[in-house]
Amino acid sequence: MRPLDEIDYPQDAEEWWAMVEHHQENILSLCAAFHPYYRKSHPQMPITAARAEEACKDVREEILKEGKGDPQVRFRANLKSKQAVEMVNLLNEVWFGMPESSNVREQPGFFELCDLCSECYCVIPDEDEEKDNQSENQS
Repeated sequence: MRPLDEIDYPQDAEEWWAMVEHHQENILSLCAAFHPYYRKSHPQMPITAARAEEACKDVREEILKEGKGDPQVRFRANLKSKQAVEMVNLLNEVWFGMPESSNVREQPGFFELCDLCSECYCVIPDEDEEKDNQSENQS
């Protein structure tokens, strides 16, 4: 594995989990500030993408309806057990909880959260890609 300071984007599961672990305090802070479970007390920021904010409100309501429990407890459990699907889902829940404001980019851990969400294929392979690979191997 490459040293953490050389990882811009994780390229495999080991690097992905290393980034989660290395940035866990900032991610937990983002979770506490923005996850829909806690979001009533999040910092107020000017909305710079009103339509995206409206769409995210619906997703936030769905996340709350699912009622999966305390996100910080879930984060720690998923990190300990390396539950990739659950961790990716949780990180995406935090992402959707963040206001659609350019100011959110100033939050410590914001860019790492973005990278972990966008590079989740490192720990959760794309099902279509998996099927293609299986078909090629059978040929």
